[in-house]
Amino acid sequence: MPGRWSLAGEQPKLDLARHSKVELAQKIGGEYRADHSGERHWRRLAHSAHVDGDEFCHQITTMAELLPAALDETIIELDLSEVESAAATRIATAIKKWVSICLSHLGD
Repeated sequence: MPGRWSLAGEQPKLDLARHSKVELAQKIGGEYRADHSGERHWRRLAHSAHVDGDEFCHQITTMAELLPAALDETIIELDLSEVESAAATRIATAIKKWVSICLSHLGD
């Protein structure tokens, strides 16, 4: 498992200016491209998993809405040095932007 310092080195990879080139590790409803994954893709995934699409999309939306506050709480609760805290905050900010993008696509 990578140490905390390696997380700071990952910061350049979180550049949102290039978000259209980001591919997910696993397909969502047949789509690898993060910026192309919308509600229809989540519903397709729900269907293939034999779960209710409405409930599944509701759960995904709820988790996405809760994630920003959970990130903030986690950073506060951790005993991080000033450098680690700065790196964690930069990463959390990038993740929050991604959450915002994903939530906007859930309405597609």
